[in-house]
Amino acid sequence: MFSSAGYGGEEFVVILSECDIEQATELAETIRKSVENHTFQNGNPTISFTISAGVTSQIPSPDFKVEQLIELADSALYRAKRDGRKTVYR
Repeated sequence: MFSSAGYGGEEFVVILSECDIEQATELAETIRKSVENHTFQNGNPTISFTISAGVTSQIPSPDFKVEQLIELADSALYRAKRDGRKTVYR
């Protein structure tokens, strides 16, 4: 099961409630490659996009905070962008 939402200007969040970190990373890479290989039509011009992704996993505990999970994923995303883009980091 998953949920997604826009988060920030050009960012979005996908929550995979039944995936471990390996499965989530694999899915993020599949999405990344699909976007990179797709040509989007916007009238006459075509547009290409690439994405970078940050993936994280946290085992909920009594002191678990959603904000911590978002910070970890955001940190991985910014490392991916800093280190050359078009990649998935965790």
